[in-house]
Amino acid sequence: MKLFSFLFKKNDLSPDSSLPKLSKYDGLQLLERANKIFYNEKGSEEALPLYDKVIDSGISEGYIHRAFCLQSLKYHFEAIEDFDKGIQHESQNANHFFGRGNSKGGIGDFQGQVADYKKAIELSNKNSEQNELNNLGAKAQGFETAKALYESNLSFANTKLEMINSNELFKSKLLEKLELKRRN
Repeated sequence: MKLFSFLFKKNDLSPDSSLPKLSKYDGLQLLERANKIFYNEKGSEEALPLYDKVIDSGISEGYIHRAFCLQSLKYHFEAIEDFDKGIQHESQNANHFFGRGNSKGGIGDFQGQVADYKKAIELSNKNSEQNELNNLGAKAQGFETAKALYESNLSFANTKLEMINSNELFKSKLLEKLELKRRN
C-alpha cells in the first residue's frame, strides 16, 4: 500500500524530498516503474527521483539504471559514480563499461573512455545471455553486434584522442564544448 500511495500521490519528487523509506519488495516494484518511465517513456527527469528511492531501499541494480538516467541528463560525474557502484555488483556486463566510457568522454576523460570501451569489447567476446541482450540493443541502433557498436565508438574515441594529443587548438575547442554540470 505504501508503494501505491507513493506512486500515485502528486508530490514533489526532487531528490531531497522527504519520501517514506521503502522495503526491498517495494523498491523492486518502484524499479520496474522507474524503468518503464525512463526506458519506454523517455522520462529522465521523472524517473531520476524514483531511482533515488530504489537505491535508498537497498536495490543495488538501481545504480546502473540511475547511471544511464543521469547520463541522459548530462550529469556525467554522478553517472560515473553510479556506473562504478553498478560495476562492483555486476562486473561482467560490457554495456556498463560502455556506458561509463560514454560519460568519461562527456567530462573530457578521453583516456578513461578508451580504456572502458576496450574493456567493453573484451567482455563482449564472452558467450553470455547478457551479451545476447546487449546485441539486441545494438541491432536496434543499426549495428550487427554490441561489439561492433563498441568498436565503432572506440575507433572514434581513438581518433579524437590522437587529434587532442597533436592539436592544441582542437583540444581547447573540444574541451570548451563539454557541458560539465553536476546534480544539486
